[in-house]
Amino acid sequence: FAGSWEDEELVQPIIEYAGQSRPYGDKTNLNLADFNINYETRTIVRMEQDLEVGKLEAARASKQRVDALASKRYAASLSLAITANDIAFNGYNADINKTYGLLNDPNMPAYVSLPNGSAGTSEWTTKTFNEIVADIRTMMAGLRARSGNNFKPESDAAVLALGTNVIDTLDTVNPLGTTSVREWIAKTYPRLRVTSAPQLNDANSGDDVAYLFAEQLAGQKVIGQYMQDALRLIGVEQKAKGVMESYSNATAGVFLRVPIAIVRYTGC
Repeated sequence: FAGSWEDEELVQPIIEYAGQSRPYGDKTNLNLADFNINYETRTIVRMEQDLEVGKLEAARASKQRVDALASKRYAASLSLAITANDIAFNGYNADINKTYGLLNDPNMPAYVSLPNGSAGTSEWTTKTFNEIVADIRTMMAGLRARSGNNFKPESDAAVLALGTNVIDTLDTVNPLGTTSVREWIAKTYPRLRVTSAPQLNDANSGDDVAYLFAEQLAGQKVIGQYMQDALRLIGVEQKAKGVMESYSNATAGVFLRVPIAIVRYTGC
């Protein structure tokens, strides 16, 4: 969480360190290190969800052993959570907003196309164990190179995010049938966490995509979803024939803080 529900925008500092060491000399001028600060802003979006329960409705639901008010409260919280999740992937644009998601943050690198396999396509559903493993090694090498070798795949925590169309291809086994891609990942990159999301399906002009990013680089969290409030009770109104409640949440979407610590691939 960062900021408050009532804030208009979230401001995050981006620090760039500067310095070039040189040979020491007693009479040389001081050689000073420095830093530059830039600021990225994100618009905070507040959503609302209301509910109303009448006395007759509540009484009839109770006869069915259902708590109407509790059920509608859960529905309201679920609705707000779904919207926050959608903003986390796609952002929220009301023409004046700067609220971005994982798929459209302006600091994201361009997609890199994966090579075709022996079946003539780049899709992992058509690739062999060795071809999928080769693609993952290519991704790791790409992230290592993009980070200037500051990311170490064998020791640093990282996330590989795949579409739900793709995630089950990690169960593809080697020619001997003894090891799956998933098992190979666990052994080769023990600090790599694999996750999936349907929003990564068909995300790049109809092609499935994969994101690989370090959890942290140089002590900074690489990417995160910034929520100001997950569920806030705005007010309760007791009426003659029932009750009304209003709830809200607030999010600034997703913010990529360290662009050199993420790579994106398409066609998997």
